[in-house]
Amino acid sequence: MIGGPASAAHIDFIRDDSNPANGTNNATFSLTSPNATVVTSSQVGDPADILGGTRNVSLSRNGGFGGSVTATKAAGTDIISFRSSDNLPTGLLSLDYTGITNANFATLWDAITIEIPKLDNIFPAGNGIFDLTVGVRSSAGNGSVTRRFDDPGTFNFLFNDPGFTGVNFADVDGVTVSFQTSIIGTQFDVGSIVRRERASTPSAVPDAGSSLAMLGISLGGLGIGRFLRNRRK
Repeated sequence: MIGGPASAAHIDFIRDDSNPANGTNNATFSLTSPNATVVTSSQVGDPADILGGTRNVSLSRNGGFGGSVTATKAAGTDIISFRSSDNLPTGLLSLDYTGITNANFATLWDAITIEIPKLDNIFPAGNGIFDLTVGVRSSAGNGSVTRRFDDPGTFNFLFNDPGFTGVNFADVDGVTVSFQTSIIGTQFDVGSIVRRERASTPSAVPDAGSSLAMLGISLGGLGIGRFLRNRRK
């Protein structure tokens, strides 16, 4: 089960209001990966801000002729910032939320939504491109969906996507969100990772006047039926 306020309808607000008792920088990080090195960091945050209270971050540089990639969550900011140098083709940033067990997403939510408020690149000129992957682990099985984007925006990963076939969203044990760049110098910001609330349409309740009218029609029908039977006798 998800403990305490982590049951709120979000996975990571990526904001700097974590529990001061855990330390002023407990939910911030700054990672740099040169020469295909994988670097990692784990932050313990207020469960109201980070799903399950823990965010595990990994960053790696893939290829290129030098340079490095960086991923930063600075104190006082509400974004995760990814940056790469001009001569670096790709980099991989993964956010893994492992601090949950048997979490029920299915009752209230129907999608995981990722907000990318900024996406651009240094060279060549124009928008950057990245592959965004959402993976979900459950007791019944795991699944993932990958999509490619070249513009900033808000992106929904619906639970009924074929890539999630076999995942039991009523019994989730982990979520991973990964960002794979594919153009030199791509830069982007991650603004929020949330669980989109399931749309619901309340059933219509007739007002008192309508109910009385329907009752009158029913009684009238009974009276007509009785009159016709008496005429046949």
